[in-house]
Amino acid sequence: MKALVTGSSSTIGEKIIRRLLDEGYEVLGTSRTRPDINHSSFHFIKCDMEVQSEIDSLMKEVQGVDVYVNASGQWHEKGELRVEKNFNEFSLAEIRSSIEVNLLSVMLLTKHILDRMNPNGLIIFISGTFEDGLGTWTPYAVGKRAIEDFTVALSEEDNRLFINCLSPSYVASKAVLNYFGEYEDDCESPDRIPDELMKVLDMKSNGKIYVIEKGSNLREDFHY
Repeated sequence: MKALVTGSSSTIGEKIIRRLLDEGYEVLGTSRTRPDINHSSFHFIKCDMEVQSEIDSLMKEVQGVDVYVNASGQWHEKGELRVEKNFNEFSLAEIRSSIEVNLLSVMLLTKHILDRMNPNGLIIFISGTFEDGLGTWTPYAVGKRAIEDFTVALSEEDNRLFINCLSPSYVASKAVLNYFGEYEDDCESPDRIPDELMKVLDMKSNGKIYVIEKGSNLREDFHY
């Protein structure tokens, strides 16, 4: 079985890759930096989702995918937060970059990958549950919420695949702890994400949004 995981250097992406490797998958990971994973069944290709030429190079290596997990996301860059301010305080470049990475590049990459998926393949997008509201995270939040709409729309078009979305609330990733360490006790462990992902893969459902919140069981939900 072959899996493709984007956002491989993020805490969530790396946790997902390690779990898939444990389950016997051959995993192709992609991100701007290589995760600290040394395994004979793990292969890495550097890819910046804002650079089309790098996406094109990635696609040359992708074929016969059984599981595609898109864990890409951007809410900080080079030590600078791109959240926690009102919308009119974001620069045009920040807004454009956020939508590019969190939404547009996901859609464009997925368009390339659909024809490279094996029949009955499984796609899982990672969005985000903003239980305290979307304000001050607007560009990032809008992109992630749109991923949930994309999941539902795509599932209605393609009956060859099982397409779903995991929507975690606050996760104690390295980045979250770095910027918002005072909220660690309110965050879900990143170890839970691959556990719930494997459950969703086994469900073989389609067009569902599954919410992960600390203290609650995995549940189906949507933001409408």
